[in-house]
Amino acid sequence: MSTSQPSAIRRRRTRTWVVFSVIVVIGLLMAAAPPVIERIAGRSIGALVNESQGNSTFSRYDSAAELPEDVAPSWLPRDARDIRVVGSGPNSGVRGVRIDAVVTSASIPSACVPSTSRTIPWDGGGSWPDLSSATTYTCDPSWTLATTGDRWYLWS
Repeated sequence: MSTSQPSAIRRRRTRTWVVFSVIVVIGLLMAAAPPVIERIAGRSIGALVNESQGNSTFSRYDSAAELPEDVAPSWLPRDARDIRVVGSGPNSGVRGVRIDAVVTSASIPSACVPSTSRTIPWDGGGSWPDLSSATTYTCDPSWTLATTGDRWYLWS
């Protein structure tokens, strides 16, 4: 009987280490999943959740020529590229759209005037950079434009 006890103890210890190792591996996978998903999808977990719940829609376009007419304002330069559009979804309860795009050759459209008041872009999930120090413009009656380098951020 004394011979089987150490064997039983070893089996219990082995099981304990296996369970512990599995828990550690699962924890590491859960910690690594959000950045991996964000890199693959190109969007944050929050944006993906919002979209899956019908709170927002997401579209990506390589160039302004691909944009449907009713998505962006007519003054968005034709050389805009890497365009991401987040709009309110059917379950959102709000109406809003936000667009960010790379614009390299165009100047600020004449439809835009510098603005001293700040509006907050509709969130829609995901993140934008801190635009508090960016120059903002009011464009047409319903669009706001902020620029940081060659990236333009628009919301309505």
